[in-house]
Amino acid sequence: MALESINSSNDIVASLITEVGQLALWLQAIGFLVILWIVFQIIFLFIEKKKKRRLENIEQRINGIDKKLDILIKKS
Repeated sequence: MALESINSSNDIVASLITEVGQLALWLQAIGFLVILWIVFQIIFLFIEKKKKRRLENIEQRINGIDKKLDILIKKS
């Protein structure tokens, strides 16, 4: 009787360890995906920042051209 209870408790412990191991693998996979998502967000942040800077530069050049055209139109 005592031997059977030890065997069943060993089975329960082994089953519990297996379940915890599976949970740990899922958590690792989710953590890996979160880290990848963060890296991609950082990369896209830099790309968007570069685009914004380029657009601001174009806007400044257009404003300069517009001012020069206004001056030319007033002279005529």
